[in-house]
Amino acid sequence: MCSVRVPSRSRVQSGAVFTWTVARSSLPDPLPDPVSGLTLRAVEEAIRQSWSVETCDPTDVSVWSAANPARGQCAVTSLVLNDLVGGQLLEAEVRLPDGSRQGFHYWNRLAGFDLDLTLEQFADDETVQAPRLIDRFAGGPWLAYQQYLVFRARVYGALGLEVPVPTEEPVASMPAAAVSE
Repeated sequence: MCSVRVPSRSRVQSGAVFTWTVARSSLPDPLPDPVSGLTLRAVEEAIRQSWSVETCDPTDVSVWSAANPARGQCAVTSLVLNDLVGGQLLEAEVRLPDGSRQGFHYWNRLAGFDLDLTLEQFADDETVQAPRLIDRFAGGPWLAYQQYLVFRARVYGALGLEVPVPTEEPVASMPAAAVSE
């Protein structure tokens, strides 16, 4: 199910956003690249079928399960979606009830709306904070870079696309917690 973010007070800090499930017909389809003929529906299906423990962020592997396949998939998902359709990347801290940080969450901003395919990964007591735009840059090392490569190959393969050969490590400006030392 595609999710578009809209203002609300549910499961998020004031001023942040939450996921609102909308009818697929209200989302832009086909995607902005008319040459490829890809649709948002096809991309979402390829992404969801490509999630696994092998593509999970290493910090979330211990809590990943087939019952919650989106867990730990937000960074690789947002980067591959950005590879395919461009747009902007968003990042937000995720907090627990005691105020401690659970981690970070990533999603995409496309043509005037936010698209988050992994928000369902969070438990009811995990609160996504207000997002900030982040830049994508070449560099690293990024903790989940190998997971990104596996995930990208799976998604591109499911879509019948040739996987680009990386010339640099294409990562987002991840927080210090996501960068290996």
